[in-house]
Amino acid sequence: MKGKGWVFGLSLFLVVTLAGGVWAKEKKTATVQAGDDAAVRKLAEKQIIEQGLAAMRAKEWTIYLVPSGQSYGKKIPQQVDVLTFFDGKVSSKNLGSQGYEPSNYTPWLMDNQILVWETMQSNPAGDLVFWRGELRGEVMVGFLSMHSKKGQITEYTFSSNPPAEKRPEQATNKSKSR
Repeated sequence: MKGKGWVFGLSLFLVVTLAGGVWAKEKKTATVQAGDDAAVRKLAEKQIIEQGLAAMRAKEWTIYLVPSGQSYGKKIPQQVDVLTFFDGKVSSKNLGSQGYEPSNYTPWLMDNQILVWETMQSNPAGDLVFWRGELRGEVMVGFLSMHSKKGQITEYTFSSNPPAEKRPEQATNKSKSR
């Protein structure tokens, strides 16, 4: 009997030790796998951002600005502008003529596919503009908020696609529904 107890005890010890080792190895493997997945995702995001930045730098972006937010409904005309991205900076042709210098922009990836960029510019008079843009495929869309030193705020949405013109029957239907 004595010999059987010793064999049983040794067997139990080996089973517990090996099971613990297998569990620890599985846990370590899962941790390494999760780390590898995160590294792969991070690399993929970086590549998408680089491709988006290259597309932004590849051309001048004609954008169509439409009053929005606080400016909606006011007699503020639509505008056309040209954005240029270079050396980590963005410039606006219209705002450049008003003394706004090109400024650094911050890019990041939203929803793993949309390149977003933001920047702030100022002119010598102390006026500020805030840009937020999104590169959605081959279309640039975004928001521009202009803050004068006097406190006036003018807001626009913009797109590299021209705004759709209202058809005459839409205008007629609106006036009839009132």
